[in-house]
Amino acid sequence: MSEEGMKEVQPKAKKKNHLKLVAIVVMIVLAGVGFYYAANVYFEQRSQQVSPTEQTSQEQTTQTTTETTTTSQDPTALMPGTNHNLQAKDYAFPTAKIRAYMDGEETNPDNHRTCFLTFDDGVTREETSQILDILKQMDVHATFFLVGKSIKEENKDLVERIIREGHAIGLHSFNHQYDKLYPGGHADGRKIGQENVESQKALQTILGPDFVTHVWRYPGGHMSWKDVEKSDNVMRSYDLEWIDWNAAVGDAEPKGVRPTTVSEVVDYHQDSITRFADTGVRVVLMHDSPDHQVTVQALPEIIRFYQAKGFQFGILE
Repeated sequence: MSEEGMKEVQPKAKKKNHLKLVAIVVMIVLAGVGFYYAANVYFEQRSQQVSPTEQTSQEQTTQTTTETTTTSQDPTALMPGTNHNLQAKDYAFPTAKIRAYMDGEETNPDNHRTCFLTFDDGVTREETSQILDILKQMDVHATFFLVGKSIKEENKDLVERIIREGHAIGLHSFNHQYDKLYPGGHADGRKIGQENVESQKALQTILGPDFVTHVWRYPGGHMSWKDVEKSDNVMRSYDLEWIDWNAAVGDAEPKGVRPTTVSEVVDYHQDSITRFADTGVRVVLMHDSPDHQVTVQALPEIIRFYQAKGFQFGILE
């Protein structure tokens, strides 16, 4: 080949070799990127996998943490979303169900006869405190239907004590004024609902936003007023259930006929239970408002009466 031909071939060969080199470099780079990506995916998947031993260890740790949290909860603390503390859930009964048993609308399937001690018109410094002392001494629990206007800072300790010692709280209007709640003897559902909202807020101010009561008692009793069915519907819209009573101690009677001694209270109570059918459920009406010292004095006798009859004591929720 002539010198001139050689000169023509050499640039072409150099160019071909250069292209091969570039291709090799590109392949090496691509292989490196691929290896890097594959390695990342592998180690990421590996990090997400848990061996059976590790999984068991994690489950045991979670279970232990949960048990520790549950165990560490104060049983006297408010049970969120209710009107009582944590330990009281074992003897708390749905209000609507107890009312149905009491009225004979449903048959009580429980073999236990149950008494619900209830106190209206508190909180008061003297009577409420004395009643709480007696209940504590006799290891018995009750439901307190509080009037909203009494739920204030000066009574905070008593309201907190009611919850702490295993009792329940129900609503009993805010002002307890018959002429406002029942104009012309007719239940005013709008006014009653408004007062219950106020009372619920007052209780939450003291007990916190987790406090919620679903229990309501009409001042004077459901049985005493007209158009209560309409008011009942309003109360249910607030998730409230009403309850009356089927036993009493006479402390709501006019002063001229109201029992004035312990023996008279006991006699009145004995007579009251004969006026209602025995359904295995007794809801006892009492008051812890001022000037009800005879109720306080007679309370141990009332409790002993039900204990002797084999009743357990419950609260309403």
